[in-house]
Amino acid sequence: MFKATLLLSLIFVCIPFAIAQTPKNILLIAVDDLNDYTGLFGGHPQAHTPNIDALAAKGTRFQKAYSASPVCNSSRAALLTGRRPHETGITHNSAGNFRKSKLNWVTKLETMPQYFTARGYKTASVGKIFHKPEDSINEFLITGGRKGGQSVGKVRKVSGTKLIWSEGDEKLESTREWKNADYGVNFLQQKHEQPFFLAVGFFRPHLPWHAPKQFFDLLPDIEKITLPAYLENDLDDTASKNSNGALKNVLKQGGKKLWQETVRAYLANVAFTDAAIGHLLSSLEASPYAQNTIVVFFGDHGWHLGEKDHYQKSTNWERASKTTFVIYDPIDGKSSNIDHAVSLQDIWPTLVSLTSTQPPNYPIRGRNLAPLIKNPSTNWNGTAMVTFRGHNSIFSDRYHYIDLKGGELYDLKLDPHEWKNRIDDPAYAKVKAEMKAGLEAVLRHDEIPFKAPLPGPGKFLTKVK
Repeated sequence: MFKATLLLSLIFVCIPFAIAQTPKNILLIAVDDLNDYTGLFGGHPQAHTPNIDALAAKGTRFQKAYSASPVCNSSRAALLTGRRPHETGITHNSAGNFRKSKLNWVTKLETMPQYFTARGYKTASVGKIFHKPEDSINEFLITGGRKGGQSVGKVRKVSGTKLIWSEGDEKLESTREWKNADYGVNFLQQKHEQPFFLAVGFFRPHLPWHAPKQFFDLLPDIEKITLPAYLENDLDDTASKNSNGALKNVLKQGGKKLWQETVRAYLANVAFTDAAIGHLLSSLEASPYAQNTIVVFFGDHGWHLGEKDHYQKSTNWERASKTTFVIYDPIDGKSSNIDHAVSLQDIWPTLVSLTSTQPPNYPIRGRNLAPLIKNPSTNWNGTAMVTFRGHNSIFSDRYHYIDLKGGELYDLKLDPHEWKNRIDDPAYAKVKAEMKAGLEAVLRHDEIPFKAPLPGPGKFLTKVK
């Protein structure tokens, strides 16, 4: 009896050890134009994202996560090459593929999937991982391209803007999002003799907002849709002046109800993609890889839905950069909320640490978030730098500084919607100096520019209402 008990004890002790010694797989899930409109990230109270929420609930939820750039091309190029946009010159969508850069060293960069391929991983992708799906062909061992079509019904649009949407009648299983997920499902159902790096990209909620009608039906009627926080004359104290003014067109053509209709369309497309993500994650749960696969989930940048009179991305404000970001490590991770500022630039160095792979012999920018994933109470001073065209901004755990002419400084604790520019407020003089110095430090490749918590404002201030 004792021998049998001892044998069982040894088996149960050794199983976790054996799992820990097996190289970890990686499932990278990228979603286009997804801001924080998901349940556990609290971006919108009517978001319907049960599958993203389930992943977030068991993983590390980075509540202050920012892209390296507020547009697809430069955001993705930064995190996949390990170099920031201001280094490579890929600072906007029209900058083109980094492999065609005029800078010779940029064209020769080893990408994240190539790094893992060189370390024995089977690398595969489908959908939008790099800015264009076809750009993945030479970066991954296997590529599935972009699958399926899109569900289009009676089209609604706002003239003078790029806003367009419809409630389609196409079967969910025939849509592009579902077929991209299916590629991942099929991959996970195969037997793999080596660790894998599987990247699955989803296009929605990128415009046009075409989704099956069933996802619109999940949401309240148009008149009951909650609008984002908005302040008239919000732009009066800004230096950016980069609002596209699209909200004015929306209100002129349909008033508050049309604004609500656009928000509902965006939420429906988020719900649409969430369903496809659920299909993929369910397959992972049912696979033999469930207990040994790190899941990295992120939106490639933020998105405006009328805030500062703007729709879409491409601004220097927080709304265009802040996104949803989760890392789930079934072996070393913990379910936790992290309220420090982090960057999508941090993904690559974090994966190097979590997979215990041999670090590259070249620099990759960003910070290793593994200490926070393993111990959420780790002492940490957060930072994230964002670049768009010729301008940079930096986030600390509390503040946001933009280096535009005249400058902008926001206290996100007292002013989460960035309604009051503090750049000339004497109470914030020391904060301003620290933030400017922090930005300059990151531009010089110091990944920990804030060695200690930043000072609070010079006098007691109340929350902006």
